[in-house]
Amino acid sequence: MAPFDEFPPEILAAVLGHVHPRQLVGCRCVSRLWRGVVDGAPSLQYTLELWRSGLLANTSRTPAGTPSMALARLTAQRAAWREMQWAARHVVKMQSPAVCRAYELAGGVFALQESVEYGGKLHVVRLAQLGGNEAVWTGTIHEEGLTVEDFAMDAAEDLLAVFYSDGGEEGTLALRSLSQPTIPHSLAAISQIGLICRLIPNPRCRAARSESVIFS
Repeated sequence: MAPFDEFPPEILAAVLGHVHPRQLVGCRCVSRLWRGVVDGAPSLQYTLELWRSGLLANTSRTPAGTPSMALARLTAQRAAWREMQWAARHVVKMQSPAVCRAYELAGGVFALQESVEYGGKLHVVRLAQLGGNEAVWTGTIHEEGLTVEDFAMDAAEDLLAVFYSDGGEEGTLALRSLSQPTIPHSLAAISQIGLICRLIPNPRCRAARSESVIFS
């Protein structure tokens, strides 16, 4: 059997393509020939660059285009992220996060809760999905006569829970879809739950009770 060094570079590159990236880094140190093969094969460089970002290549399918194109896309995306180069920009007018009541980012959705003095609305921005045609989705969640007291997001369940109150003793817990915040959550048997609220001494908190369930 011929030594590996006598194999054509393309054959050696194909063999090394089955090696884990951690071991592939070590293979570059075996000899100048092996280092040249690894550095000269776009598919191997793509694997190493993915691993640098904490990712592994999906072996169940090949990247769109050639390995050189995939490597170029990855390099461009990394440079854009490092230099904060926007692929698209959409300005949404809302209260500054520095003075708003609360804000959160989860599941590709950014939500900002205004202070009561500013209107008390909940603004939601769904960021664009990779490869999607829609740059951004924006919307405002607000019920006439009600103020958003608090909200919670669960990306794993595609859930956005919004708690409203009328400033008195009545409140509403609305269960909405995180990916489409203006519609009720598809798995919610009851999308809106009426609550009886009572103020407690701490002005930063409001407690709400519905039967044996307490939200605070």
